[in-house]
Amino acid sequence: GGTVTGLIDVFTAAAGLRLTSSDNTAALVTALALRRGSGAGNSLSVQTRGDAANGLDQLRLAFAGGEAYTFNKDGNLLLGGDPVAAKDAATKQYVDGLLDNEYESAEIAVTLGGSGSVAHDLGGFPFYFQAFARCIVADRGWSVGDELLLDYGMDSLSGYGIQLAATATHIKWQFGGNALVLPNAAGQSGAATITSWRVIIRARR
Repeated sequence: GGTVTGLIDVFTAAAGLRLTSSDNTAALVTALALRRGSGAGNSLSVQTRGDAANGLDQLRLAFAGGEAYTFNKDGNLLLGGDPVAAKDAATKQYVDGLLDNEYESAEIAVTLGGSGSVAHDLGGFPFYFQAFARCIVADRGWSVGDELLLDYGMDSLSGYGIQLAATATHIKWQFGGNALVLPNAAGQSGAATITSWRVIIRARR
């Protein structure tokens, strides 16, 4: 439990510097899952330095026939006592917040022929915006909570579907005047019961 003043090789520690008594060093190595290779040029010495009160402040990996790598308490990696330079420049390869600026509307009641808009607060024109139909009462084989992706546009002759348009501040919608057409669970198109569905608009910038 005393202070350790030197580097310790847990495999071959000298008297007074080992972490455990000589008769149970093997048990410690097994418990810590430490390994040392065998054979010329392939042996590894794992060494630590620290004390019981303050914990580990250095970890050293020494390869037989090679240099020793040291990790210190400051988070530095040393090779032979000298700092190891990064292999590649630490330059970010991404843009902060690129996919973080998202919007989701509250549920919108379906009103045939109705229109409206929502403020998306994205700080500019969205590069993606889409409408989804969310089931609130079982309909056409769909269960409560199911969502269907709504196609852009509507049949201008028959008045079905939904049309979206976006500006830098708002997303506008326009429902067709006749029906909201959705596939049933078997994939066959037909008019939905509009009181069983709500529309959600999602956008991203």
